[in-house]
Amino acid sequence: MLPTGPIGGVEERVIEIFDSDPQWAVKFNEHAKKNTQAVKNCALQIEHIGSTSVSGLSAKPIIDILFGRKRCQRRGDVLAGASV
Repeated sequence: MLPTGPIGGVEERVIEIFDSDPQWAVKFNEHAKKNTQAVKNCALQIEHIGSTSVSGLSAKPIIDILFGRKRCQRRGDVLAGASV
């Protein structure tokens, strides 16, 4: 019988929640601008999602970005030059 549970075991780490930071929106805009240029042939929309996108909400300081895209000619067009 195979063991059950998380693959790789249980991760021990502290999860910190930070007060809302106006820089989260600035950082998103910087990433969106870079990535818009990188995927200009495929990206229809780039959205700031998750808890850092909600003004005034405490959150883990991780900027979540959602890409909406159209069908591209080549699969590599989407990721070539994308920045994370």
